[in-house]
Amino acid sequence: MKKYILSLFLLSCVLTSFAQDAFIKYTNIPINLYKGPIGIDVDFIFIQDTINETNYYDVYFIESSPLRFKVKLHEEGSILNPVEGWIDKDCVAVWPRHKNEKEIYLYVEPCIQSDKIKLYDTPQIYTVIDYNGDWRKVICNINGKIYIGWTREYCPNTYNSCT
Repeated sequence: MKKYILSLFLLSCVLTSFAQDAFIKYTNIPINLYKGPIGIDVDFIFIQDTINETNYYDVYFIESSPLRFKVKLHEEGSILNPVEGWIDKDCVAVWPRHKNEKEIYLYVEPCIQSDKIKLYDTPQIYTVIDYNGDWRKVICNINGKIYIGWTREYCPNTYNSCT
């Protein structure tokens, strides 16, 4: 029976880790999860602790508004129930993944046939500002220039370990 329960737990962890949509980019500071898409009513406050390497959260998108995402946050390695609420878009990120391409592009629309926006360097991180299926609308700063566009070339996990 213990093996069966352990197997189910491990399977849920594996499936959860592949399905996440993004991660929380800020660490060691309080981050608010709000009750609504606008307003100051906080439902939950959490901190991702890099000093003790605890409380990292996977982000699952539920809904989008102009300022915030409604998300489900699941603490990595935890069997506790996820927490739902609204988070400021500035807190949500993905890592760039461009498969050793010499030229890096974002797209104007979430479609591979869309017009391209050429990036002249690899960004360190993308802040997510919208989503559409497996596409992420991102914003990044490269050498003082702001780029906004859509990509499917990203890694959504905290550890940047996508291959």
